[in-house]
Amino acid sequence: MVDSSRLRKKLSKVLPAVGNAMRDQIEKEATALVKEMRLYLSVTWPRVTRKVEIDWTWGDLPAGVTRLRTVRSREFNEVSVTIYARGLKGSGISPAWFEFGTSQRVQKKTGRRTGAVPAGPYFFPAYRSNKQRIRNNIRGAVRRAVKKVSK
Repeated sequence: MVDSSRLRKKLSKVLPAVGNAMRDQIEKEATALVKEMRLYLSVTWPRVTRKVEIDWTWGDLPAGVTRLRTVRSREFNEVSVTIYARGLKGSGISPAWFEFGTSQRVQKKTGRRTGAVPAGPYFFPAYRSNKQRIRNNIRGAVRRAVKKVSK
């Protein structure tokens, strides 16, 4: 006969341990990814780097920010990380201009041409190149947490 009380005790410890380990690892991975995105931007657009904020947050976006990518966990619905970029107040720029590029722009009042911005992706290349590594690191953290609790 299996002693179900011991099993229940272990399972009650596993979920919080896994959740904490996963959150800690997600924080590390999001911070590293944001750092790499800033590096990509500084290589392609060095003067723009000081005028753009690239950061991450748990859950929803701060006010006035356009969503670029949200990653949600299938197992833990409450865990969602949003990585965002926004132009700093008074800078008059949008980070999307530099990620996707623009066509020829013309000012409405004066008719002055301000030129096109060529695409210099910094956001999605960093995400795509690290996606599998991030996933593996989070899985590893979860495995380590389960093994630690099950001992």
